[in-house]
Amino acid sequence: MLLSIIILSVPFIAISEAVQTENTTVILGIPYAKAPLRTLRFEDPQPLSESDIDAVHKHSTCPQFSRGKIDLNAGQSEDCLYISLFLPKLISKEKKVNILAFFHNHELQIEEFAKYVQPNLALAVVSFREGPFGFFRGQLNGIRDMQMAIRVLKEELMPKYTIGGRMTIIAEGDAASLLSQIGDMEESVQYDQAVFLNGNKYVERMNTRKELVERNSERLLRGVECDLPSPLQSLDCLRTKTIKELQEGLNTMTFEEVHGAPFQPLIQSRFKNAVPTIVSSQSTLQSEYTSVDEFDSSYSYADFKRFLAYLISENDFANAALLRRLALYEYVHARGEKTDNYFLFEQSRKMIADKQFYTKTFQYVMDLNPTENNVWLMEYPLQDAMIQCFFSAKHEFNEQFCLRFTQYIVRFSTEGQPTERGCDVQNPTWPALKSEKRDYFLVLKEDGEVEWDFDYHRRAIAFWDDLFPVMSKIELAGKRENPFEEVPDLTAYEEEDDIQLWHTQEVPDLTEEKALNDMPFHFEL
Repeated sequence: MLLSIIILSVPFIAISEAVQTENTTVILGIPYAKAPLRTLRFEDPQPLSESDIDAVHKHSTCPQFSRGKIDLNAGQSEDCLYISLFLPKLISKEKKVNILAFFHNHELQIEEFAKYVQPNLALAVVSFREGPFGFFRGQLNGIRDMQMAIRVLKEELMPKYTIGGRMTIIAEGDAASLLSQIGDMEESVQYDQAVFLNGNKYVERMNTRKELVERNSERLLRGVECDLPSPLQSLDCLRTKTIKELQEGLNTMTFEEVHGAPFQPLIQSRFKNAVPTIVSSQSTLQSEYTSVDEFDSSYSYADFKRFLAYLISENDFANAALLRRLALYEYVHARGEKTDNYFLFEQSRKMIADKQFYTKTFQYVMDLNPTENNVWLMEYPLQDAMIQCFFSAKHEFNEQFCLRFTQYIVRFSTEGQPTERGCDVQNPTWPALKSEKRDYFLVLKEDGEVEWDFDYHRRAIAFWDDLFPVMSKIELAGKRENPFEEVPDLTAYEEEDDIQLWHTQEVPDLTEEKALNDMPFHFEL
């Protein structure tokens, strides 16, 4: 596909770079907020004024984070709060055009992405701050970026380009967990539909305890020598550091993956607004976690016990040691040998997926009220499906999967449903939850084949969502010492074997000194 570069002049964005294809106009570099540089770093996005808008070219995306570290490349910078628009060539008021807005910081291949523009569908790509730039000390700057981008799309860009149809928002992984918070932060929402791929507001990766989030921010301050007495002084010091210096500071830090994203917003919001939504989960853990293919032969039973102490912590659960014992039976004793270290590591991945993702995803889709609001649930094996299918060139191994995957999302954006109702064997109907006798969800396989299934991860949900709360409330006679959340070496608790005699009580102290101390003050010998 041959592309020609032209410069457009439009009132809202002054001058922007545009790419013209046969059926598509691509406008790159539309700022939706002031550049978050210098004093605006770690602040909420600031609205633009007329004087802030200059001639811009292809914009940078915000720095990406992978496993807590900055994954920096040449196309990224902090001056990144931009929207790119992909518009059909001929737009008329008579035929409403819908818009599908992607929230992601991945660099896209313009020619590939532009293929999904249709006469009734425009596309947008929004960059936003993540990691410490968006959520230092649990602040909401990254989510505020998303909110402002949606407002600019709805109030400025859609009227400007005669986009009068529905707005669908889409994100994947951590971005989906963040984006799904927006609907409950305001009394009403400015979008009409949503697609949350392998992430939502309930997954535990984005719901870590406050003290862990704040501790990671303090560790970063120490890593770049900004741990000053005053929080304001520390923040001012951090604003003077370059991205490279912050990257080096983060490289000195280690994070327990079971604790989730090291930098995340501290937010609790109840459900207010439910819109038609596609929710999906991967059948494998997302790439932010160590996969079974990365197994280290030095992994031991002691490492598994440490993992278990972090996953089921006294800070989160009463009777945590008893619950750890139950998890040990459910995932290890009932399924394999605890002497098999590879099996232990494999089961630790399954426990994270079951507890932190599948159970929470099911809670989320139920809270979306599928009885009155259309909700579709899907599971697939492909890592980073949105990036592979929309943002990158296809390959033989994912071509059929991506063909089906993109068809579902594009049709949902234009028609309000991912499939037609009918009996087409080549394109089976994907039923919404509560629309059939059973709650069917769609399993999309790597070869593009699909099947219906029900009882979404029932065993995991029964264990973590039903049994755990009950066992946590049982009053036990004996109590163990709480394990530390972070320990440089293994504690005696982590080194011991599985046998924990919960039916015994602590041996009473019957020494003469204790007997004398316990006597009433007026007692006379």
